[in-house]
Amino acid sequence: MRAYVKEAIMIAIAIHAEVHAIAPAFMPRVMAQVLEAIADEMARLMSCVTSFSASGALQARLELAALEEALNPYRNAGSR
Repeated sequence: MRAYVKEAIMIAIAIHAEVHAIAPAFMPRVMAQVLEAIADEMARLMSCVTSFSASGALQARLELAALEEALNPYRNAGSR
């Protein structure tokens, strides 16, 4: 999952930059939708894992926390 979280954050940054350059007023709405899509995919990926080792569980929690911290300004009820 490690590469997926990094890629998701980098893509969110790229989308943020493009929206900011074209129409900053749409930033909250677009980024909220991006975050919801990422959250849905992360939930789907996590549901595919049958069990975690202690290290795997810690790594997954840290990566989810990093994702949450990076995209926190755009959280809404759907992405929580």
